[in-house]
Amino acid sequence: SPLRAEFRNQIEYWVHPWFAQNWSFFAPEPVNEDIDLLVRGRYLEHGSAATTTWFDVNQPLIAEVARNRFSSLFIVEMTLSNLLNTYDNELKKDPRAIVVRNEKRQPRLDLSTAIDPYDEQMLGRFGSSALAVRYPGRHFTEYQIAIAHHRFPRFNARYTHRGELWYAQRVSWQRFMPVATFCCTSKVVSQ
Repeated sequence: SPLRAEFRNQIEYWVHPWFAQNWSFFAPEPVNEDIDLLVRGRYLEHGSAATTTWFDVNQPLIAEVARNRFSSLFIVEMTLSNLLNTYDNELKKDPRAIVVRNEKRQPRLDLSTAIDPYDEQMLGRFGSSALAVRYPGRHFTEYQIAIAHHRFPRFNARYTHRGELWYAQRVSWQRFMPVATFCCTSKVVSQ
């Protein structure tokens, strides 16, 4: 309509990113999986190599956005969520990310880099930023990301734990890339 054509840009700037949604909201199938980005890093401590534990990059961002819906971290969290979904879709299509056992396709748990180099680099930047916030003052040499999947059982088995599945697909170690950290996440990510 002429009215929509005239005011579309102003409306879009207000609606996005604050009230964004995607088409899966209208999909006939409800969400059946959570995907999170895990990261760990290697650093030198007193002349020897040390490795951090794995930690979740998504959940602290989601918690901060849930606490303050108008937080600028919404854009960061939405970007990470969309990036993870895009990367996961590429993994599902790539034969290098799948292994066949007993005539069934299963995700390969250890992945080489270059399955989707651009998305892997972007996920690595999220991971590097989270490492720098969680472990300030450490000089990381390498990082490793993993895509953690939590598949939910269907509704008829929702509270029985049948059909529930957890697994993580690890991407090989990469050279650490220093990046600017997200503002305001130190108190959240360090929890």
